[in-house]
Amino acid sequence: MREFFQKLGYYSIFFFVSGIIHYQFCFNYTECLIITPGSVKVQPGGSIEFKAEHPTNPQLNLQENILWKISNPSFGSIDSKGKFTAGKETGEVEITVYHGEIMGLAKVSIEKPKVAAIPQALVQALKNAPKEPSEKPQEEKKEEEKKEEEKKEKPPAPPKPEEKKEEEKKEKTIYQENLEKLQQQLMAKMEELEKQKKEMDEFKKDLAKQKEKEVEEIKKQMEEVQKQKIQEMELAQQKKIQELEQEKEKQKEAQQELSKKMEEVSRRLTEMDKAKVQEVQEKEKKFQEILNKKIQEAQEANNKQLDKIKQDNTLNMELVKQNYQNQLQEKNKEVERLSQTIAEIQNNQKKTLDEIQKYKSEQSDKQQELENKIADLITKGKSESINKNTTQERTILNQQWQYLEQIKANNLGEHDRLVQKFSTNFDQGAVVPALDFFDSKFIQNLYDIMSFHKMKLIAYPETNAYYVAIQSNSYGNAYEKRTDFENLQKNFSNRSISAENGFPEIIKEIRKQSHLYQSNDGFLQLALIFPQKTADYIAWKTITVCKKFGYDPKNVAVCSAYFQKTKTGYWSLIIKALRLKNGQKVFVQDFEENW
Repeated sequence: MREFFQKLGYYSIFFFVSGIIHYQFCFNYTECLIITPGSVKVQPGGSIEFKAEHPTNPQLNLQENILWKISNPSFGSIDSKGKFTAGKETGEVEITVYHGEIMGLAKVSIEKPKVAAIPQALVQALKNAPKEPSEKPQEEKKEEEKKEEEKKEKPPAPPKPEEKKEEEKKEKTIYQENLEKLQQQLMAKMEELEKQKKEMDEFKKDLAKQKEKEVEEIKKQMEEVQKQKIQEMELAQQKKIQELEQEKEKQKEAQQELSKKMEEVSRRLTEMDKAKVQEVQEKEKKFQEILNKKIQEAQEANNKQLDKIKQDNTLNMELVKQNYQNQLQEKNKEVERLSQTIAEIQNNQKKTLDEIQKYKSEQSDKQQELENKIADLITKGKSESINKNTTQERTILNQQWQYLEQIKANNLGEHDRLVQKFSTNFDQGAVVPALDFFDSKFIQNLYDIMSFHKMKLIAYPETNAYYVAIQSNSYGNAYEKRTDFENLQKNFSNRSISAENGFPEIIKEIRKQSHLYQSNDGFLQLALIFPQKTADYIAWKTITVCKKFGYDPKNVAVCSAYFQKTKTGYWSLIIKALRLKNGQKVFVQDFEENW
């Protein structure tokens, strides 16, 4: 009995400790610090101060006992008081604060200020302004007079107020930020629900396994207790039987001795009187009665002890059964409660999944509608450009630009599909201005950009008798002299981008190697060539941006641009300025910045 109650005590301690651990892991969530502001935008070189508060005790001063850190030191620095100073680079950086084992997070977005476009009315006024007289031939003067008469005949397009455009842009940016935040929140909620579901499933499995193990252990313990009790009872009975047998043997020996004595007495009685014989017989009878009484009392005592042992065993078995049934009832209640919570979580998860699917379907329908509208407007714009209807083409371009700013690409494949859909065959018969994107960022990411757009760098002399293929990598440049022009015509577009200003060292290296270039071959030129798909993309971007800001691509000398890797992983060509043939430089915006 003592061992049994000890085991019950151990099991109660085990269940108590496991309940505390279950509470700590499932219901006792860790605290986190609150950082204000939580999300903020800063210009390069700007600064902002952050403050940290305790979630349960806001009055506690944490400014002296906390540690500030940033995720990427190249984006700026932060001091011990929480003052963040942004660097020159743009991007997003996370601010982390630690107070013992508690931490908090905040996000900082470093963005350059956007340069507003020159109003259309000012551009038109500059065009119509009188120019200084210069000595020109009579033929050029006549051509200019004809152009001025044509301009007078065509009334200028009415300028649109810039305030409405700025408000629309602000609304679009706010709408896009809200959409991105909502999408991020939904994705985070989905991940949390999936994690909770997995944890609950694992917890349910662990509980079922633990329950099975406990039931098996209790059964084993019950069987062991029963076996031990039965063995103890058998041993006790065997001991009692042995004692009874010993007493019987003793009685037999005593009877034998008595018989011997009786024989002796009988012998003596023959010699004694009858009276003495009777007395002896009475004494023998009394002695026999006393022996019989003692034997009966011993048997009754043994039977009472056996009955008492049986009663104790039955009581112990009933107590064990009651404890086992109580434990099973508690386990069943806990399983029912957990199943109810799991059902609630599954219902909530189903609701959120339905909301997400509905949102995705709405977004996909809206995206498809925008794509169809843009494709229709592109075809209409081409037809109006052929018919030289500038007013109608202008309105179509404005609508097309609005839709292009609303388009969103969720992944690399979708981004590439949108580019192909809008830019296919855009290079055919089009006048495309020159491009200048040879900045430090392009040279730094040269291999990635060229491999993504399948560009190739070649050098060729004035005689066009051969060309030098250039393979650029991190170990240097590899050169190969080739004459397979059919391969170039088959796999690449007939357009190219002059690259002498971007890579003057390559020209010097080729000129030094006599097996690649001879001085009598003429002037050596360097160019970037690319396939037809990339040519259509470049033509579509440059022509669309030029016409959106009111400039004919024929009057644009160079488009200043840079390559930017989007969130989807697409290397987009972003046009930032137009250099006109009259020397004027105009800053512009590109719709693909928001993709």
